[in-house]
Amino acid sequence: MSGFSAIDLTKLNAPNVIENISFENILLELIGELKSRDESFTALLESEPVVKLLEVVAYREVLLRSRINDACKAVMLAYATDSDLDNLAAYFAVERQLVDPGDEDAIPPVPPTFESDDRLRKRTQLSLEGHSTAGPIGSYIFHALAVSPKVKDIDVASPEPGKVVITVLSTDGIGIPDDSLISLVEERLNSRDVRPLTDFVTVKKASIIDYVVEAELILYEGPDSDVVKQTAINKVNDYVSQHHLLGNDITISGLYAALHQEGVQRVDLIKPSVDLVVSPDKAAWCNQVSVLVRGRDE
Repeated sequence: MSGFSAIDLTKLNAPNVIENISFENILLELIGELKSRDESFTALLESEPVVKLLEVVAYREVLLRSRINDACKAVMLAYATDSDLDNLAAYFAVERQLVDPGDEDAIPPVPPTFESDDRLRKRTQLSLEGHSTAGPIGSYIFHALAVSPKVKDIDVASPEPGKVVITVLSTDGIGIPDDSLISLVEERLNSRDVRPLTDFVTVKKASIIDYVVEAELILYEGPDSDVVKQTAINKVNDYVSQHHLLGNDITISGLYAALHQEGVQRVDLIKPSVDLVVSPDKAAWCNQVSVLVRGRDE
């Protein structure tokens, strides 16, 4: 979503109301409190019945404090999940979207699939932008994402005054949206309660840059080569998936970081050989991840 910088909730400092909980510290506090009230109590042995009782009390306090932490997180956009996030989003008039209705008559029944927490959280964060009809970038992004859960990413550009170009990346396949999705976005963004009268809005499909990742690993002696290789592949898949967004570059340093897992002595990245610089109306799609263990360090 180039051109719009919402607060990155993942980079916020942990709120002070969320406390770090230590069973050991709580137990020591309870023992100290009991000693202050009864000088004859020594607690020299963990097997003493009183110590065991204090351990039970400390454990119950850990559970209580953990529940308080969870309750605090449930009302924070950065931390809320599942139905807690649904209720928080509803406060902003945002509802979790249905991706697939499933089939309750199938054998076995297929449950419905809903929008992910991350996407709902992002739309909720953008919802206040949607109240404006002055044409801010965030408003266009919010309304476009609200069209369908198949809208993965949006770019908003204004090549000249009064002209707005919206680029849509889809969740389907490699990311190119079908004509029906483009039509839905066009209809939503050109409605009178969304588009300013002075704007002319056009919607286009994202362009896709195909690439492959090919690498060879040299391992240290000891670790199981199949485990190390699969871990590296999984990390690369995570990296390319996270960067399948409009305007997200694919960097050599990012791929090296994904490949260089525990047990890897050296990485030889064969493809790509240079950073893939991706313009705001394009997205990079990885066709294949090929990782080979070439040998071990001698």
